Amino acid sequence: MAYFSPDLATQVVVDAGPNCAGAVLAQCDQKDIRHIVAYASRALTDVESRYSQTVREALAVVWTCEHFHLYLYGSQFTVIFDHQRLEVIYNSPTSRTSARIER
Repeated sequence: MAYFSPDLATQVVVDAGPNCAGAVLAQCDQKDIRHIVAYASRALTDVESRYSQTVREALAVVWTCEHFHLYLYGSQFTVIFDHQRLEVIYNSPTSRTSARIER
């Protein structure tokens, strides 16, 4: 694990499963080697575990940004996730999404 540096490129890797959400805060050094700064995970509530996979992944992104707020606030960072539908939703400003995901 490494110390956080505001001068390095920051990445947040996010994933959600049926019952949990997890995230990794990482930074790439000058040689493009990724160093882990912090890990985070949480169990989903009974209601959250009934959400669709797309909504669970979006929930994980929002929760991760709130959890790592002290590191991320006011700086640019990259969110990395493995759910293709979220990529379309976040990268297409004209796509129609539900209010829950737009949060």
